[in-house]
Amino acid sequence: MSALLLSTTSVGQANAVEEENNSFYQGQGYQNGGYQKEAGTPLFSNWSYNLTKEVNKLETVKWDFDMTSLNSKSLPFSTAVDKDDNSYFVNRNYELVSIDKNGKERWKKTYENRLSMYAAPQIGKNGVMYLVATYGIYGVNSDGEVIWESKLGSNYTFNSNLTIGEDGTLYAVSSGKLVAINPDGSLKWASAEKISLSQYKSPIVSKDGTIYIDSSSDKTLYAFNSDGELKWKKSIEISTTSHLTLTNEGKIVATYSYTNMPGKVFILNSDGETEKEIELDKSGGNFVIYNEKVNQIIVQNVKKLSSFNVDGTKNWEYEFPNTVWSHPIIDKNGTIYASSNGGLVTALNPDGTVKEVFDIAKHFGGNSGNFGVMTNNMQVTTDGNLRIPVMVSFFGADSKYLLIELGNEPAEMPDDICEGYLEDVEKQLKDGTISQEKIDEAQLRLSKTLYELSQKEQ
Repeated sequence: MSALLLSTTSVGQANAVEEENNSFYQGQGYQNGGYQKEAGTPLFSNWSYNLTKEVNKLETVKWDFDMTSLNSKSLPFSTAVDKDDNSYFVNRNYELVSIDKNGKERWKKTYENRLSMYAAPQIGKNGVMYLVATYGIYGVNSDGEVIWESKLGSNYTFNSNLTIGEDGTLYAVSSGKLVAINPDGSLKWASAEKISLSQYKSPIVSKDGTIYIDSSSDKTLYAFNSDGELKWKKSIEISTTSHLTLTNEGKIVATYSYTNMPGKVFILNSDGETEKEIELDKSGGNFVIYNEKVNQIIVQNVKKLSSFNVDGTKNWEYEFPNTVWSHPIIDKNGTIYASSNGGLVTALNPDGTVKEVFDIAKHFGGNSGNFGVMTNNMQVTTDGNLRIPVMVSFFGADSKYLLIELGNEPAEMPDDICEGYLEDVEKQLKDGTISQEKIDEAQLRLSKTLYELSQKEQ
Protein backbone atom coordinates (compact mmCIF):
# COMPACT_ATOMS: atom_id res chain seq x y z
CA MET A 1 0.00 0.00 0.00
CA SER A 2 1.11 3.55 -0.66
CA ALA A 3 1.65 6.04 2.19
CA LEU A 4 -1.39 7.83 3.58
CA LEU A 5 -2.00 11.22 2.00
CA LEU A 6 -3.51 12.89 3.87
CA SER A 7 -19.72 43.64 26.48
CA THR A 8 -21.61 42.47 28.69
CA THR A 9 -25.05 41.22 27.72
CA SER A 10 -27.94 41.64 30.12
CA VAL A 11 -29.41 38.47 31.58
CA GLY A 12 -32.84 39.30 30.19
CA GLN A 13 -31.55 39.73 26.66
CA ALA A 14 -29.39 36.59 26.81
CA ASN A 15 -32.39 34.54 27.92
CA ALA A 16 -34.55 36.04 25.17
CA VAL A 17 -31.95 35.10 22.56
CA GLU A 18 -31.73 31.51 23.82
CA GLU A 19 -35.52 31.16 23.85
CA GLU A 20 -35.54 31.92 20.13
CA ASN A 21 -33.38 28.80 19.61
CA ASN A 22 -31.03 30.52 17.16
CA SER A 23 -27.76 28.84 16.26
CA PHE A 24 -26.21 32.32 16.24
CA TYR A 25 -27.28 35.87 16.70
CA GLN A 26 -25.90 39.06 15.32
CA GLY A 27 -25.26 40.99 18.48
CA GLN A 28 -26.60 44.12 20.12
CA GLY A 29 -24.67 46.38 17.76
CA TYR A 30 -26.04 44.71 14.61
CA GLN A 31 -29.33 44.86 12.79
CA ASN A 32 -31.15 41.54 13.20
CA GLY A 33 -30.73 40.25 9.65
CA GLY A 34 -33.04 37.94 7.74
CA TYR A 35 -31.09 34.70 8.19
CA GLN A 36 -32.52 31.27 8.84
CA LYS A 37 -32.52 31.07 12.64
CA GLU A 38 -31.79 27.35 12.89
CA ALA A 39 -29.00 27.34 10.29
CA GLY A 40 -25.29 27.23 11.06
CA THR A 41 -23.00 30.21 11.20
CA PRO A 42 -22.92 32.40 8.05
CA LEU A 43 -19.24 33.33 7.94
CA PHE A 44 -18.18 36.56 6.23
CA SER A 45 -21.55 38.13 6.74
CA ASN A 46 -23.46 40.42 9.07
CA TRP A 47 -22.63 38.38 12.14
CA SER A 48 -20.88 38.88 15.48
CA TYR A 49 -19.40 35.32 15.61
CA ASN A 50 -21.20 34.70 18.91
CA LEU A 51 -23.33 31.54 19.22
CA THR A 52 -26.46 31.02 21.29
CA LYS A 53 -25.43 27.44 22.07
CA GLU A 54 -22.58 25.59 23.71
CA VAL A 55 -20.04 23.80 21.53
CA ASN A 56 -19.67 20.11 22.37
CA LYS A 57 -16.52 18.69 23.93
CA LEU A 58 -13.87 17.97 21.29
CA GLU A 59 -13.20 14.27 21.72
CA THR A 60 -13.26 12.64 18.29
CA VAL A 61 -13.64 13.07 14.55
CA LYS A 62 -17.19 11.85 14.04
CA TRP A 63 -16.71 11.61 10.29
CA ASP A 64 -14.55 12.88 7.47
CA PHE A 65 -15.51 13.48 3.85
CA ASP A 66 -12.85 13.41 1.14
CA MET A 67 -13.20 16.57 -0.95
CA THR A 68 -9.99 16.10 -2.96
CA SER A 69 -11.61 15.14 -6.24
CA LEU A 70 -14.45 17.62 -5.74
CA ASN A 71 -12.52 20.85 -5.51
CA SER A 72 -9.37 20.40 -7.58
CA LYS A 73 -7.08 19.88 -4.60
CA SER A 74 -7.88 22.98 -2.59
CA LEU A 75 -9.82 23.87 0.54
CA PRO A 76 -13.13 25.65 0.04
CA PHE A 77 -12.93 29.25 1.15
CA SER A 78 -15.94 28.88 3.41
CA THR A 79 -18.93 26.60 3.98
CA ALA A 80 -22.51 26.94 5.22
CA VAL A 81 -24.66 24.58 7.31
CA ASP A 82 -28.46 24.55 7.02
CA LYS A 83 -31.12 23.68 9.63
CA ASP A 84 -30.88 19.99 8.66
CA ASP A 85 -27.08 20.00 9.10
CA ASN A 86 -26.35 19.72 5.40
CA SER A 87 -23.10 21.48 4.45
CA TYR A 88 -22.66 23.58 1.30
CA PHE A 89 -19.57 25.01 -0.35
CA VAL A 90 -18.35 26.19 -3.76
CA ASN A 91 -15.37 24.20 -5.05
CA ARG A 92 -12.55 25.14 -7.41
CA ASN A 93 -14.59 23.82 -10.30
CA TYR A 94 -17.23 26.49 -9.48
CA GLU A 95 -19.74 23.83 -8.44
CA LEU A 96 -22.05 24.04 -5.44
CA VAL A 97 -21.48 20.88 -3.39
CA SER A 98 -23.78 19.57 -0.65
CA ILE A 99 -22.72 17.10 2.07
CA ASP A 100 -25.31 15.55 4.40
CA LYS A 101 -25.19 15.38 8.21
CA ASN A 102 -23.46 11.98 8.09
CA GLY A 103 -20.63 13.16 5.86
CA LYS A 104 -21.95 11.75 2.57
CA GLU A 105 -22.20 13.64 -0.71
CA ARG A 106 -25.77 14.66 -1.53
CA TRP A 107 -25.18 16.32 -4.87
CA LYS A 108 -23.11 18.87 -6.78
CA LYS A 109 -24.49 21.47 -9.18
CA THR A 110 -23.09 23.63 -11.95
CA TYR A 111 -24.87 26.85 -12.90
CA GLU A 112 -24.87 28.82 -16.15
CA ASN A 113 -23.43 31.88 -14.40
CA ARG A 114 -20.15 30.86 -12.74
CA LEU A 115 -20.25 30.88 -8.93
CA SER A 116 -17.68 32.73 -6.83
CA MET A 117 -15.29 30.53 -4.84
CA TYR A 118 -14.76 33.31 -2.31
CA ALA A 119 -18.35 34.01 -1.30
CA ALA A 120 -19.98 31.77 1.30
CA PRO A 121 -23.55 30.58 0.61
CA GLN A 122 -26.05 32.48 2.80
CA ILE A 123 -29.38 31.01 3.95
CA GLY A 124 -32.34 33.35 4.41
CA LYS A 125 -35.17 32.99 6.90
CA ASN A 126 -37.39 31.99 3.97
CA GLY A 127 -35.18 28.92 3.42
CA VAL A 128 -33.71 30.29 0.19
CA MET A 129 -29.96 29.93 -0.18
CA TYR A 130 -28.22 32.84 -1.89
CA LEU A 131 -25.16 32.26 -4.08
CA VAL A 132 -22.85 34.91 -5.51
CA ALA A 133 -22.02 34.45 -9.22
CA THR A 134 -19.89 36.54 -11.54
CA TYR A 135 -22.77 38.58 -13.00
CA GLY A 136 -25.47 38.24 -10.39
CA ILE A 137 -26.94 36.23 -7.55
CA TYR A 138 -28.84 32.94 -7.49
CA GLY A 139 -31.62 32.03 -5.10
CA VAL A 140 -31.77 28.22 -4.80
CA ASN A 141 -33.55 25.68 -2.60
CA SER A 142 -31.91 23.03 -0.40
CA ASP A 143 -31.65 20.71 -3.42
CA GLY A 144 -29.71 23.32 -5.36
CA GLU A 145 -32.57 23.99 -7.78
CA VAL A 146 -32.77 27.57 -9.02
CA ILE A 147 -35.72 29.61 -7.70
CA TRP A 148 -34.56 32.83 -9.34
CA GLU A 149 -31.48 34.43 -10.86
CA SER A 150 -30.72 38.13 -10.67
CA LYS A 151 -29.71 38.96 -14.22
CA LEU A 152 -28.30 42.43 -13.72
CA GLY A 153 -26.09 42.26 -16.80
CA SER A 154 -22.37 42.56 -17.47
CA ASN A 155 -22.28 46.02 -15.87
CA TYR A 156 -22.60 44.32 -12.48
CA THR A 157 -19.84 41.89 -11.55
CA PHE A 158 -19.86 40.36 -8.07
CA ASN A 159 -16.97 39.06 -6.00
CA SER A 160 -17.84 40.02 -2.44
CA ASN A 161 -19.86 38.20 0.18
CA LEU A 162 -23.54 38.91 0.75
CA THR A 163 -25.25 40.35 3.80
CA ILE A 164 -28.98 39.78 4.41
CA GLY A 165 -30.85 42.74 5.88
CA GLU A 166 -33.70 42.56 8.36
CA ASP A 167 -36.33 42.82 5.60
CA GLY A 168 -34.58 40.25 3.38
CA THR A 169 -32.70 42.80 1.25
CA LEU A 170 -29.34 41.48 0.01
CA TYR A 171 -26.33 43.81 0.21
CA ALA A 172 -23.10 43.32 -1.75
CA VAL A 173 -20.34 45.21 -3.54
CA SER A 174 -20.66 45.02 -7.34
CA SER A 175 -18.65 46.80 -10.02
CA GLY A 176 -17.54 49.56 -7.73
CA LYS A 177 -20.87 50.20 -6.04
CA LEU A 178 -22.73 49.07 -2.95
CA VAL A 179 -25.91 47.43 -4.27
CA ALA A 180 -29.14 46.38 -2.60
CA ILE A 181 -31.08 43.51 -4.17
CA ASN A 182 -34.68 42.61 -3.35
CA PRO A 183 -35.47 39.06 -2.10
CA ASP A 184 -36.77 38.21 -5.58
CA GLY A 185 -33.46 39.10 -7.24
CA SER A 186 -34.42 42.50 -8.69
CA LEU A 187 -32.19 45.54 -8.14
CA LYS A 188 -33.39 47.80 -5.33
CA TRP A 189 -30.69 50.46 -5.62
CA ALA A 190 -27.02 51.02 -6.40
CA SER A 191 -24.99 53.65 -4.59
CA ALA A 192 -23.83 56.73 -6.47
CA GLU A 193 -20.60 56.63 -4.49
CA LYS A 194 -17.92 54.51 -6.16
CA ILE A 195 -16.19 51.77 -4.15
CA SER A 196 -13.26 49.64 -5.26
CA LEU A 197 -14.20 45.97 -5.29
CA SER A 198 -13.53 44.30 -1.94
CA GLN A 199 -13.07 40.58 -2.56
CA TYR A 200 -13.86 38.17 0.30
CA LYS A 201 -15.61 40.87 2.33
CA SER A 202 -19.22 41.66 3.09
CA PRO A 203 -21.08 44.74 4.29
CA ILE A 204 -22.18 44.83 7.91
CA VAL A 205 -25.39 46.54 9.02
CA SER A 206 -25.63 48.29 12.38
CA LYS A 207 -28.68 48.35 14.61
CA ASP A 208 -29.67 51.80 13.28
CA GLY A 209 -29.53 50.54 9.67
CA THR A 210 -26.17 52.07 8.71
CA ILE A 211 -24.30 49.88 6.23
CA TYR A 212 -20.51 49.70 6.59
CA ILE A 213 -18.08 48.37 4.00
CA ASP A 214 -14.30 48.70 3.79
CA SER A 215 -12.35 48.91 0.55
CA SER A 216 -8.80 47.60 0.46
CA SER A 217 -8.04 49.18 -2.93
CA ASP A 218 -8.62 52.81 -1.91
CA LYS A 219 -8.06 52.19 1.83
CA THR A 220 -11.37 53.73 2.83
CA LEU A 221 -14.13 52.82 5.28
CA TYR A 222 -17.60 53.76 4.00
CA ALA A 223 -20.88 54.28 5.88
CA PHE A 224 -24.15 54.32 3.91
CA ASN A 225 -27.73 55.03 4.87
CA SER A 226 -30.30 52.30 4.21
CA ASP A 227 -31.28 53.99 0.93
CA GLY A 228 -27.73 53.84 -0.44
CA GLU A 229 -26.84 57.48 0.23
CA LEU A 230 -23.29 58.02 1.49
CA LYS A 231 -23.28 58.94 5.18
CA TRP A 232 -19.51 59.39 5.55
CA LYS A 233 -16.20 57.92 4.44
CA LYS A 234 -12.85 57.79 6.14
CA SER A 235 -9.36 57.04 4.86
CA ILE A 236 -7.90 54.20 6.92
CA GLU A 237 -5.05 51.72 6.58
CA ILE A 238 -7.04 48.63 5.67
CA SER A 239 -6.05 45.72 3.45
CA THR A 240 -7.47 42.77 1.53
CA THR A 241 -7.38 40.61 4.65
CA SER A 242 -8.77 43.27 6.97
CA HIS A 243 -12.04 42.75 8.78
CA LEU A 244 -14.83 44.72 10.46
CA THR A 245 -16.94 44.05 13.52
CA LEU A 246 -19.32 46.03 15.77
CA THR A 247 -19.43 46.26 19.55
CA ASN A 248 -22.58 46.34 21.67
CA GLU A 249 -22.30 50.12 21.86
CA GLY A 250 -22.16 50.39 18.06
CA LYS A 251 -18.44 51.16 17.86
CA ILE A 252 -16.72 50.00 14.67
CA VAL A 253 -13.57 47.89 14.97
CA ALA A 254 -11.42 47.58 11.83
CA THR A 255 -8.15 45.71 11.36
CA TYR A 256 -5.25 46.24 8.99
CA SER A 257 -2.75 43.58 7.95
CA TYR A 258 0.14 43.81 5.52
CA THR A 259 3.13 41.50 4.91
CA ASN A 260 6.19 42.34 7.02
CA MET A 261 4.56 45.46 8.46
CA PRO A 262 2.90 45.85 11.86
CA GLY A 263 -0.82 45.15 11.80
CA LYS A 264 -3.21 47.66 13.31
CA VAL A 265 -6.60 47.79 15.01
CA PHE A 266 -8.78 50.91 14.76
CA ILE A 267 -11.66 51.56 17.14
CA LEU A 268 -14.03 54.18 15.72
CA ASN A 269 -17.29 55.73 16.85
CA SER A 270 -20.43 55.69 14.69
CA ASP A 271 -19.41 59.04 13.12
CA GLY A 272 -16.17 57.52 11.81
CA GLU A 273 -13.88 59.24 14.29
CA THR A 274 -10.92 57.13 15.48
CA GLU A 275 -10.98 56.74 19.26
CA LYS A 276 -8.10 54.28 19.57
CA GLU A 277 -5.36 52.84 17.35
CA ILE A 278 -3.55 49.65 18.42
CA GLU A 279 -0.37 48.37 16.79
CA LEU A 280 0.14 44.60 16.49
CA ASP A 281 3.07 42.39 15.56
CA LYS A 282 4.12 42.07 11.92
CA SER A 283 1.31 40.86 9.66
CA GLY A 284 -1.16 40.70 12.55
CA GLY A 285 -4.75 41.80 12.11
CA ASN A 286 -6.13 39.35 9.55
CA PHE A 287 -9.40 39.27 11.48
CA VAL A 288 -11.14 40.73 14.50
CA ILE A 289 -14.15 39.38 16.40
CA TYR A 290 -16.05 40.64 19.41
CA ASN A 291 -16.74 38.51 22.50
CA GLU A 292 -20.10 39.79 23.73
CA LYS A 293 -20.01 37.70 26.90
CA VAL A 294 -17.11 39.75 28.32
CA ASN A 295 -17.20 42.86 26.06
CA GLN A 296 -13.76 42.22 24.58
CA ILE A 297 -12.20 42.54 21.12
CA ILE A 298 -10.28 39.44 19.93
CA VAL A 299 -7.70 40.07 17.20
CA GLN A 300 -5.48 37.75 15.16
CA ASN A 301 -1.84 38.69 15.85
CA VAL A 302 0.18 36.27 13.63
CA LYS A 303 0.47 33.18 15.88
CA LYS A 304 -1.43 34.84 18.70
CA LEU A 305 -4.94 35.79 19.68
CA SER A 306 -4.84 39.12 21.51
CA SER A 307 -7.72 40.38 23.64
CA PHE A 308 -8.46 44.08 24.20
CA ASN A 309 -11.13 46.05 26.02
CA VAL A 310 -13.20 48.44 23.91
CA ASP A 311 -11.07 51.32 25.24
CA GLY A 312 -7.98 49.63 23.75
CA THR A 313 -6.39 48.32 26.95
CA LYS A 314 -4.98 44.82 26.68
CA ASN A 315 -6.46 41.85 28.58
CA TRP A 316 -4.52 38.76 27.55
CA GLU A 317 -2.64 37.08 24.74
CA TYR A 318 -2.43 33.41 23.78
CA GLU A 319 0.23 32.09 21.39
CA PHE A 320 -0.36 29.06 19.14
CA PRO A 321 2.47 26.89 17.72
CA ASN A 322 1.57 28.09 14.21
CA THR A 323 -0.27 30.93 12.47
CA VAL A 324 -4.00 31.32 13.02
CA TRP A 325 -5.67 32.07 9.68
CA SER A 326 -9.28 30.98 10.13
CA HIS A 327 -11.84 33.08 11.99
CA PRO A 328 -12.58 31.85 15.54
CA ILE A 329 -16.11 31.45 16.83
CA ILE A 330 -17.46 32.03 20.34
CA ASP A 331 -20.06 29.88 22.10
CA LYS A 332 -22.74 31.08 24.51
CA ASN A 333 -20.34 30.75 27.47
CA GLY A 334 -17.79 33.06 25.85
CA THR A 335 -15.47 30.14 25.02
CA ILE A 336 -13.34 30.95 21.95
CA TYR A 337 -12.71 28.19 19.38
CA ALA A 338 -9.80 28.69 16.99
CA SER A 339 -7.78 26.46 14.67
CA SER A 340 -4.17 26.99 13.67
CA ASN A 341 -1.90 25.60 10.97
CA GLY A 342 -0.56 22.26 12.20
CA GLY A 343 -4.04 21.01 13.03
CA LEU A 344 -4.66 22.12 16.61
CA VAL A 345 -8.24 23.15 17.40
CA THR A 346 -8.04 25.08 20.66
CA ALA A 347 -10.82 26.19 23.00
CA LEU A 348 -9.90 29.20 25.15
CA ASN A 349 -11.84 30.37 28.18
CA PRO A 350 -12.93 34.05 28.13
CA ASP A 351 -9.83 34.92 30.21
CA GLY A 352 -7.48 33.38 27.62
CA THR A 353 -6.67 30.18 29.52
CA VAL A 354 -6.87 26.86 27.67
CA LYS A 355 -10.04 24.82 28.10
CA GLU A 356 -9.20 21.99 25.70
CA VAL A 357 -7.17 21.15 22.58
CA PHE A 358 -7.89 18.63 19.82
CA ASP A 359 -4.95 17.48 17.69
CA ILE A 360 -6.18 16.70 14.17
CA ALA A 361 -2.74 15.49 13.01
CA LYS A 362 -2.54 12.98 15.85
CA HIS A 363 -6.00 11.68 15.07
CA PHE A 364 -4.91 10.80 11.54
CA GLY A 365 -1.76 9.04 12.72
CA GLY A 366 0.72 11.87 12.22
CA ASN A 367 2.78 14.24 14.34
CA SER A 368 4.48 17.60 13.99
CA GLY A 369 7.60 15.93 12.55
CA ASN A 370 6.06 14.15 9.58
CA PHE A 371 2.54 15.45 9.16
CA GLY A 372 1.01 18.68 7.95
CA VAL A 373 -2.51 19.96 8.60
CA MET A 374 -4.00 23.23 7.40
CA THR A 375 -7.48 24.24 8.48
CA ASN A 376 -10.03 26.72 7.20
CA ASN A 377 -13.06 28.50 8.66
CA MET A 378 -15.14 26.32 10.96
CA GLN A 379 -18.91 26.00 11.20
CA VAL A 380 -21.22 24.77 13.97
CA THR A 381 -23.98 22.20 13.49
CA THR A 382 -27.42 22.53 15.08
CA ASP A 383 -26.39 20.10 17.86
CA GLY A 384 -23.11 21.88 18.66
CA ASN A 385 -20.44 19.98 16.70
CA LEU A 386 -17.67 21.72 14.75
CA ARG A 387 -17.21 21.26 11.01
CA ILE A 388 -13.84 22.24 9.57
CA PRO A 389 -12.30 21.92 6.09
CA VAL A 390 -8.77 20.52 6.53
CA MET A 391 -5.81 19.62 4.35
CA VAL A 392 -3.80 16.64 5.66
CA SER A 393 -0.58 15.19 4.28
CA PHE A 394 2.70 13.56 5.11
CA PHE A 395 5.36 16.08 4.14
CA GLY A 396 6.53 15.55 0.58
CA ALA A 397 3.40 13.66 -0.47
CA ASP A 398 0.20 14.76 -2.19
CA SER A 399 -2.37 16.24 0.14
CA LYS A 400 -5.89 15.11 0.91
CA TYR A 401 -8.65 17.65 1.45
CA LEU A 402 -11.30 16.68 3.96
CA LEU A 403 -14.39 18.12 5.59
CA ILE A 404 -14.40 16.81 9.17
CA GLU A 405 -16.88 16.97 12.04
CA LEU A 406 -15.57 17.16 15.60
CA GLY A 407 -17.81 16.13 18.48
CA ASN A 408 -18.03 14.33 21.80
CA GLU A 409 -19.34 10.95 20.68
CA PRO A 410 -17.59 8.23 18.66
CA ALA A 411 -18.72 7.93 15.09
CA GLU A 412 -20.81 4.85 14.39
CA MET A 413 -19.97 3.10 11.12
CA PRO A 414 -23.12 1.82 9.39
CA ASP A 415 -23.28 -1.98 9.07
CA ASP A 416 -23.60 -1.84 5.30
CA ILE A 417 -20.23 -0.06 5.14
CA CYS A 418 -18.38 -2.29 7.65
CA GLU A 419 -19.73 -5.66 6.61
CA GLY A 420 -17.32 -7.37 4.20
CA TYR A 421 -15.15 -4.25 3.85
CA LEU A 422 -11.81 -5.90 4.67
CA GLU A 423 -12.61 -8.93 2.54
CA ASP A 424 -13.43 -6.64 -0.37
CA VAL A 425 -10.14 -4.71 0.02
CA GLU A 426 -8.12 -7.97 0.15
CA LYS A 427 -9.89 -9.32 -2.95
CA GLN A 428 -9.24 -6.14 -4.93
CA LEU A 429 -5.59 -6.13 -3.85
CA LYS A 430 -5.19 -9.73 -4.95
CA ASP A 431 -6.73 -9.29 -8.40
CA GLY A 432 -5.16 -5.85 -8.97
CA THR A 433 -8.43 -3.94 -9.39
CA ILE A 434 -8.20 -1.73 -6.30
CA SER A 435 -8.29 2.01 -6.93
CA GLN A 436 -6.00 4.58 -5.33
CA GLU A 437 -9.10 6.12 -3.73
CA LYS A 438 -9.93 2.80 -2.03
CA ILE A 439 -6.30 2.44 -0.86
CA ASP A 440 -6.40 5.95 0.64
CA GLU A 441 -9.71 5.20 2.37
CA ALA A 442 -8.37 1.94 3.85
CA GLN A 443 -5.23 3.67 5.12
CA LEU A 444 -7.28 6.47 6.65
CA ARG A 445 -9.44 3.92 8.50
CA LEU A 446 -6.34 2.03 9.66
CA SER A 447 -4.65 5.16 11.00
CA LYS A 448 -7.78 6.10 12.98
CA THR A 449 -8.12 2.57 14.38
CA LEU A 450 -4.47 2.55 15.50
CA TYR A 451 -4.91 5.94 17.10
CA GLU A 452 -8.02 4.81 19.02
CA LEU A 453 -6.18 1.71 20.23
CA SER A 454 -3.23 3.80 21.42
CA GLN A 455 -5.62 6.04 23.37
CA LYS A 456 -7.18 3.05 25.12
CA GLU A 457 -3.76 1.73 26.14
CA GLN A 458 -2.83 5.01 27.84
